[in-house]
Amino acid sequence: MANDSFQKILTLIIFISISFFSFSQDKQKKTNYFSNDFSLYIQEISDFMTKSDNQDLKIILNRYKTAVSDLSPNEQEIIIRISNKMLTRKLKPKQHFSKFLSSITITVNSSEKKDLLNWLRVVEDVVDQSTVKTTMLLFDFHKKIDGISNIRDESDRKG
Repeated sequence: MANDSFQKILTLIIFISISFFSFSQDKQKKTNYFSNDFSLYIQEISDFMTKSDNQDLKIILNRYKTAVSDLSPNEQEIIIRISNKMLTRKLKPKQHFSKFLSSITITVNSSEKKDLLNWLRVVEDVVDQSTVKTTMLLFDFHKKIDGISNIRDESDRKG
C-alpha cells in the first residue's frame, strides 16, 4: 500500500516536472530563421528584438519598421537573407542586429536611399566573407560617415 502511494506521488512529481520544463522551453523559443514574406519577417524580427524588453532595441526597431515600409521586393529579399545569415552565425539582437537595422534605417533616411541596394550587397558580402567583428566595424563606420555627411549638409545650408 505504501509502495503504491509512493509510486503515484513519484509519477505525479515527474509529470509536473516534465510539464513545467516543456512550458518553460516554449517561452524561450529560439528563432532559427526568418520568413521570406517581408510582412512576416517584420513580425518575426520584432519578436526577436524585443525578447529582452530593452527600450533602446524597441526604439531602433520602431525606426526600422517605419523606414522599411516602402522598400522594393529586391531590397526586402536581401535584408531577409542577411538577417538569416546573421542568425545562422548566432548573432545577438543588442550587439549585432541593432547595428544592422540602424544601418538600414540610416541609409533609407539619408539622401543616399537610392544606394540602399548597393549598401545591402556590400553588407551581404561582408557577412559572408568576414568575421563578426569586421561586420560590426562596417556598421559603426557607416554610422560615423552618415554623421559626418549630416554635419557637412548643415554647414552647406548655413554657408
